[in-house]
Amino acid sequence: MDVENPFYMRANRLSGHATMEGTTKFYKRAIGEGDADDLDVHPGNFRTPFKSDLKISSLGIGTYTGDPDDLTDFYMYDAIKQSVLSGGINHIDTAPNYRYMKSERTVGKVLTSLENKYQIDRS
Repeated sequence: MDVENPFYMRANRLSGHATMEGTTKFYKRAIGEGDADDLDVHPGNFRTPFKSDLKISSLGIGTYTGDPDDLTDFYMYDAIKQSVLSGGINHIDTAPNYRYMKSERTVGKVLTSLENKYQIDRS
């Protein structure tokens, strides 16, 4: 129902980045430590790369493939949103040359919606 309240149409830019505290909070929610809406993702789904304290999902979602059209944007938006809300994925790969920069714009839209509607920020 994101189309009824499109947060991604706001002009403000995304801020922030992945932090130890934020990724640990995502990890604890995903594996079942904390709130009543825990998701029971297996702890082995997360890694700590390069001897850091970040908790990064071992699976990510890529945005390279697909036509540069609105239908692909819709499918990508929905796939990213569902993947993050499932608790299993907190790593999204994008770059300016993916789908003629449309991938980056779609990722920005979904991250804005996740932050404003579902209180899941970039940290």
